[in-house]
Amino acid sequence: MLDVSSSVDGVRVNCSPALHQTITEKDCSLSWTLHLHCNPPRLLYRVALLSALHRSRFWITGVAAGCADSLHPYPLSQPCREWSHHRSGQNRVAEHVYQVTLLFSTHCYGSFQQTVVFDFGTEPVLLQTVSTEVAPPQDPERAWQQQCGSVVSSVRWDAGCKQVSVVGFLPQEACQLDQSLLLSYRIPAAADQLFTRSVLDRSLAPYNYHPRLHDLLYIEENAQSKEVSK
Repeated sequence: MLDVSSSVDGVRVNCSPALHQTITEKDCSLSWTLHLHCNPPRLLYRVALLSALHRSRFWITGVAAGCADSLHPYPLSQPCREWSHHRSGQNRVAEHVYQVTLLFSTHCYGSFQQTVVFDFGTEPVLLQTVSTEVAPPQDPERAWQQQCGSVVSSVRWDAGCKQVSVVGFLPQEACQLDQSLLLSYRIPAAADQLFTRSVLDRSLAPYNYHPRLHDLLYIEENAQSKEVSK
């Protein structure tokens, strides 16, 4: 299981504008610029958009690295939703500052969110989440509060849940079928445990196909659960 976190020791993240934005125009686009200040310098191996929901509305439009006053851009394929230093075509060294630019575009109202992963080759892997609420101009803040209230009141059961009601039962030995089912189907992963190394590794192989399939199903289930609970 891959360890993920919204903060990593030695890496300071600045985002402009703020990670969450509210927009009142139906046809709109928005750009975020994230600066990752590394002390000591680090090599950034990968930047990727992980959330499948609304994935088509987000792009990585720029990756640059260097010093605070001198950044050199890396080439990107368009549309880009995953960048890797292996595809940059340049000799890479550890850098003090990385600048990543994200673009969002839509032609409809709604709530849109995307999780961005920054892989420095060590754990925990850095995660940042950008979101925007596109709502009519009359009361966008109220719509955002209603969405937050709906998400909070809709609790999804997973392995991280601490409150458990114990129901009395007569112990009995599990049959062979029950044992095989318990071995085949795991408890749903908690939200902070979804992004495993098998998900980040985009190359399919016999050794990672099975765990990657299960992890992607959990991510999709979690996204659909949030969508249904709105």
